[in-house]
Amino acid sequence: MHGLRAQAVTTTSADSRTITTIRSSNGSVPTYQTETVAPQANGDIVDTVSNLDAVTHSLLNSVKTTMSGNGLSKTVETDQHGDTTVD
Repeated sequence: MHGLRAQAVTTTSADSRTITTIRSSNGSVPTYQTETVAPQANGDIVDTVSNLDAVTHSLLNSVKTTMSGNGLSKTVETDQHGDTTVD
């Protein structure tokens, strides 16, 4: 018998500027992951990936990457402990 091992659902905002993907896994530690890619008015692109506990949906960790509109700089902010503080 084969069960569902993973699933991904992608939604796009009405203006097509924000794409959100939700991934779930049924591994040994079930997790739930969201990724949002959002272009900004100044041309920057912000990509945020958050890992959540599949049962409680509490934040486990997250990474926010901002790429400048001209592609010359990238900033990565990591929250390793799920406390919404950049580590």
